Amino acid sequence: MKLCVILVLSAILPANASFVYMFTGLSGCSDSVDESEFFIDLNHNEILYEDFKIKQQINRLPPFVDQIDIPDLYETAADYRERGLN
Repeated sequence: MKLCVILVLSAILPANASFVYMFTGLSGCSDSVDESEFFIDLNHNEILYEDFKIKQQINRLPPFVDQIDIPDLYETAADYRERGLN
């Protein structure tokens, strides 16, 4: 009897589960590296970053996934960089 109840509950609970995604933008500077960094991640997985040397966003997603292009990301990252260095 107890085994049957556990199986029924395990079948019902995932149907009502909700997912919470955490989308984060991180901007920072380092003493060890003479550069600032700007990352975008989803659930602690880096999906893209801004390369200030070539002024381009670099996708870190696998090739079978649609790549993300965020317009004006370089300008936003450069603005965060200037605010962080001051």
